[in-house]
Amino acid sequence: MIILHSGFDGLDISFRSAISPELVARLESAKNEAEAVKQSVGIDLNGARFEVGPSGGIGGYAFVLDAGRCRGIWTIKKPNAKDPWGLAYSSRARPLAMKGIDYVREDIDMMLDALGCAVPNDGVSIRRVDYAIDFHDPSFVLDPYDFVTHSQTKSSTYLELSDARVNGRSGRVSSATFGKMPGRQVIVYDKREEALAKNKLDWFFIWDEAMERLGQPAFDYSDPAGSRVWRTEFRLAKRALRDRARIKGWASLYSSLAGELQKLTQDIELRVPSETADRTDWTVHANWEVLRDVLSNELFEHEVEIDEVALTAEDLRYKQNEFLKLTAGHAITFAALEGVTASDIDAFLEDLPWRLQACVEQSPRSIADRLRDAKKKYGALLST
Repeated sequence: MIILHSGFDGLDISFRSAISPELVARLESAKNEAEAVKQSVGIDLNGARFEVGPSGGIGGYAFVLDAGRCRGIWTIKKPNAKDPWGLAYSSRARPLAMKGIDYVREDIDMMLDALGCAVPNDGVSIRRVDYAIDFHDPSFVLDPYDFVTHSQTKSSTYLELSDARVNGRSGRVSSATFGKMPGRQVIVYDKREEALAKNKLDWFFIWDEAMERLGQPAFDYSDPAGSRVWRTEFRLAKRALRDRARIKGWASLYSSLAGELQKLTQDIELRVPSETADRTDWTVHANWEVLRDVLSNELFEHEVEIDEVALTAEDLRYKQNEFLKLTAGHAITFAALEGVTASDIDAFLEDLPWRLQACVEQSPRSIADRLRDAKKKYGALLST
């Protein structure tokens, strides 16, 4: 078993603070513009860039601000004396994986400053924490029956019926989930498979860096069995954080999270089947013991050192290809609506650039303005 990555994968926080009336006016204007053009609109606030969405969020949040792919999402309420918890933030997985939670905490403080919001020491409420551990073990086979759970946890499994039989059962198990949110939950799943399906390129950089750092040969991701990466994700929501562990703010998170995660690994355990009928007498799986050790001794450590320029370049190539495929798909649909047949498609595509140019020139907004806005929106990808 090789540990490829361990670190926070999700972080949701609420803040007892409020934005100023002046910022409300600016966000209202940006939101109205976003609604009119049916896409988010960029706004610069004290050196920080946000994309303001055309709608609000669930729970009375008037504004949704996207701080970028290497940050997260802010949901903000209009000032209300009866509801002092006016801001919430949900971090994306990438900054947590690439930079670690200490960096993300500092970055959140910087964004709060940009928003002009002061937060008292007791004005932080952590609503959800996800912690992930990725490992490579060619011998590991996921079988939900091998997990012994507390009587109050619920379990569900998802089977890939197209694969070969495993342990006498039909299908290959690619994911098993135990527990229920907004309480406590453990999910074990094939992260390589998910990363490939959803084009989460950063994980391949992270795993490759880990293999090189550990002196291991690089993965051949075209070989599923040889490059399988399993993820175990431990999730604690507000009910578990506050009611069970009294975790509310940053200080209690650092002091109490390890203990609460250890309790979760005791309530949901991976064990080695034996001839004993009583599953609680089965030996705890060696892999589970390794995960426990990570949670006890390496919870807040961060070792990832990724070439961010190379990763951004790969992100840019992917985004360019994504828009190219989208443009091609729209072109084919356009051709079909004009009655173009397969034998006529070459002539149609040859004429299409001239028609596109005419359409662009007819727009009331200048090409320069539209290019500037697009470059602002995807500025992080163009930094290379």
